[in-house]
Amino acid sequence: MGLTGDIAAGRCGSFYLVISPEEYLRVDAARRWLRALESTGPHAVHRFRAPHWDIAELENVLLTVPMFGDAVAVVIRDIDRTLAVHQQRLASLLSARGSHASVLGTAASIDKRKKFYKALAKLGPVEEFGRIYEEKRPGWVHRIAGDLGWSISGEAAAAVAELVGEDLMAYEAELKKIILYIGQKRRVEKVDIDQVLFADSRFGDFAIADAVGRKDLIRALRVIRQLYSGSGSKSSWMPLLAGTIFRLLRMKSMADTKSDREIAGELGLTPYVVRLLRPQAARFSREELLGGIELLYRVEKDIKMSVMPGSLAAEIFLIRLMYNKLDCRAAAWATPKKGE
Repeated sequence: MGLTGDIAAGRCGSFYLVISPEEYLRVDAARRWLRALESTGPHAVHRFRAPHWDIAELENVLLTVPMFGDAVAVVIRDIDRTLAVHQQRLASLLSARGSHASVLGTAASIDKRKKFYKALAKLGPVEEFGRIYEEKRPGWVHRIAGDLGWSISGEAAAAVAELVGEDLMAYEAELKKIILYIGQKRRVEKVDIDQVLFADSRFGDFAIADAVGRKDLIRALRVIRQLYSGSGSKSSWMPLLAGTIFRLLRMKSMADTKSDREIAGELGLTPYVVRLLRPQAARFSREELLGGIELLYRVEKDIKMSVMPGSLAAEIFLIRLMYNKLDCRAAAWATPKKGE
């Protein structure tokens, strides 16, 4: 029986080896193991990661009984990456460890034909977890949210799985971020994913482009003012927004004839992002988007020529882009010129 079965049975051995290509499953196994050990009494926890470690320090932990007889828990991550020159020594140390030391080794994969694996397998149970396939990933989002003490809707779980990708560790990181944002609600909904995860800088500096796409002038102005009051670059929003406008133009030409997945493939996006951008493209006419490019060129020129403060030029641009009902290409950019 492996680690999972032993924990369920209320017992915990002194050595386990956990193998999985999924980093989250290895980390989760270590967490469950440490919790199970703590239920039997306090343990000092020591963590090592192959191959860059001090094996002499590990030897000291495994063989030297603490002065007060305290138990120790030793987690050895990436034990499969132990250098060949150290493998025999490590196996001997683990075999000779004192009764005070409990050890969990984790590995992404390991060659079962090698003497090193066979030596480890003699020390205690080996448990393997396979790769989590795409159709199972929303279920893992639910589980990870539950481990954090929250629930999540099915639609939101599917969105996290699709947008974040295959990395379960990233699921946990993004869920923590969302939970921090939404406070005490205790349940993650689809709208939280849209507002926090998709708009986060991990998926591009999206805040200003998202506000424009939603024609949310108040939010767009707030983002611009924050940008210009900060210490970073003041012009990064212009190429970003130009790219967004061009993307919306391309989407308009494909929206009626191609699926989300087809559009995603052509634009280098995920289908989830395409679904978010569809209503944004629909809010603008083709003429407005073309006019927006012209307006963007003019505001960039005015800012570079110092005709007016950058923040003011940016705010005027946003107002005209989102509320000008005329063909923007024909609209005069009524910026006061020097000498006028």
